[in-house]
Amino acid sequence: MDKPEEQIDWDSQILGESASIFRLTTHIDFRDAALALAKQATQSIHIFSHDLEAMTYDQAPFLEALTRVAHFHRTTTVQILLRDPSPAVKQGHRLIEVCQRFSSDIKIRCLTEDYENHRETFLIADRTGVLYRDDYDRNLGMVCFKEVHLAEKLLRLFDDAWERSRPASELRRLHL
Repeated sequence: MDKPEEQIDWDSQILGESASIFRLTTHIDFRDAALALAKQATQSIHIFSHDLEAMTYDQAPFLEALTRVAHFHRTTTVQILLRDPSPAVKQGHRLIEVCQRFSSDIKIRCLTEDYENHRETFLIADRTGVLYRDDYDRNLGMVCFKEVHLAEKLLRLFDDAWERSRPASELRRLHL
């Protein structure tokens, strides 16, 4: 019989210091890991997402943490790359509202066809903490609060995709 997954003590993990890698297998794991990273971030958050996974990113505590990071200092960076905005728009995803309200602090763009074969999703906090899933259709991934090499690799992918991305015009607020 398989041993049950160990409960992760998120409060004991320190961004930039804790190098343990934790395997994630549920929506709750991903939600809690994203929140733990966002709560500790002070410099940057980069999100590379298929459809803004609502179970992870449409949670009030995460949105509060993300907003705090965006306002932490004038040099902080919060950037989100999104493959398909349609589900998030249809669901009334609260992260879209936050991005609209704080459009000068939280930037969101859409991936181009160049990245349609990229199935991974990830969040990088302060260029060191990584939440990673290699296939957006599966709840199997990892989190590490100090994984600089993987963070650098994913940031290169993110930066390249950001440069080629397009404005998320379908997410603009309509003023009628």
